[in-house]
Amino acid sequence: MLGVLLDMKSRHEEAERSHRRAIELAPKNAGYRNNLGFSLYLRGRYLDAVHAYEAALERDSADHRIRNNLAFAYGKLGQFDKAEAQFGLAGPPAQASNNLGFLHEQRGELEPAYGYYLQAVQQDPLLEQARDNLKRVCVQLDRPVPEVELPSYASEAESPAEAPAPPAVAPAPVPQATKGSP
Repeated sequence: MLGVLLDMKSRHEEAERSHRRAIELAPKNAGYRNNLGFSLYLRGRYLDAVHAYEAALERDSADHRIRNNLAFAYGKLGQFDKAEAQFGLAGPPAQASNNLGFLHEQRGELEPAYGYYLQAVQQDPLLEQARDNLKRVCVQLDRPVPEVELPSYASEAESPAEAPAPPAVAPAPVPQATKGSP
């Protein structure tokens, strides 16, 4: 965790050494490779981050956080097909669309960002993050925010207690280090 703390302090070169040392001590631990990828991503070394995330997935192919991080690194490299595939494996479709919109927005590509954010809101009208992102891009594009109706969970036949719970929302669209101890 020393490496993660060093990354938080923007001491990325020292953090990289700590991450690599942790990998030497526990080479099968996917989380340590995710942390290395995160550190490399923070330094703008996106191709190296991709390699670290891919190595992490070789050890734990079911880890959604690693897949999400890999998708962001692919996006930074402009490899949107690969990013989309990884986002699709990392979480719900609406979150994948939202994350793709975020990647395009970061690149200043507002039209594709608008399209992905709108798609995310249509896929899950309750995904507040996507609704906020869509509003922000609409302001930048000087266009009205499209109306997307929120679902109604209570009908005359249902009491509020019987209404289904809203869908779960995936984490915010930012690469993340592994938290906690292994």
